[in-house]
Amino acid sequence: SGDIIRLGLSAVAKVGQSAVKNIIELRDKEGPFSSFWDFFMRIDTRAVNRGVIENLIKSGAFDSLDNNRAKLLNALPSFLEYASKKCTDTNQCSLFDNIEDAVLDPVMDECEDFSVRQKLDFEKESMGLYISGHPYDNYLPMIKNYINCSFSDLHLWQSANQPVITAGLLTSYKERYTKKGDPMGVLDFEDSDATVEAVMFPKQWSKYKPLLNAGSLYFIKGQVRQDRGLSILADEIFPEEDFQSLLTPHVTITIEAEGLGEAFYGDLCKLLRKHPGRYEVLLKLVNSEQTVVSLLKSIRVDLNEKLSADIIDYSNGRAYCS
Repeated sequence: SGDIIRLGLSAVAKVGQSAVKNIIELRDKEGPFSSFWDFFMRIDTRAVNRGVIENLIKSGAFDSLDNNRAKLLNALPSFLEYASKKCTDTNQCSLFDNIEDAVLDPVMDECEDFSVRQKLDFEKESMGLYISGHPYDNYLPMIKNYINCSFSDLHLWQSANQPVITAGLLTSYKERYTKKGDPMGVLDFEDSDATVEAVMFPKQWSKYKPLLNAGSLYFIKGQVRQDRGLSILADEIFPEEDFQSLLTPHVTITIEAEGLGEAFYGDLCKLLRKHPGRYEVLLKLVNSEQTVVSLLKSIRVDLNEKLSADIIDYSNGRAYCS
């Protein structure tokens, strides 16, 4: 409930039934684990082995005990080494044979935790999905004025003469062949809300294939296709390090278009020309039937609070910029 996400232990890679059974039985019988060391004191290391514990750390399963996942991974080898020395009884492989062997939690070496991106990548590696966030969210403040449509809005795209510019993380790609036998590319991207397939014909594929790196951010410029499901026919892609030099930033003005007359748009252009700058202007016209995005040619503006306030005031709250 609320902000809490619950996943079963078996959802974590390498955590088999015997490991889950051992952990849950100990927790039910002896109470919750009080520390990472307490976990080692009590588990059967034959069932809960190194691979299991590594993925539990990477998934964030120990965050309530210590949320520095790098520190836990660094401590794991020494904890396992001690556990293996204590594991002499063939019928019992928990870290301590009796209560007299118990010692205070050892001090784990402090270290810098993983970056947000590293944590998210480990979550994807260990569980197949991002849990605590999505790497795309970290890019959004930087890129939002360089894309004109998000993945989740692609099905609304109606501007046939205006190429869509969107962005996402490359999750995978594969090579296919045309009827003539020429190689072409099929690429899968995701942002924090949706996934999309992009298709590259042979000429573009030969140019951009060497630039691809799964997990990296790319901008995709092309045409939206809906003939065989939603996809993008990609003309160009731009990696993270290049997009600011290759793409022009824009401001998007979203307008509730129902019932507005032609005079509204002429007067809006006059208003925009009072705020000259480097941002291109995209109009996003929203009504009950469809959303249309179009580029205002020859007008560039400065994105500032005064522009935002003037647009809201002029439209009586029916338009805003972002």
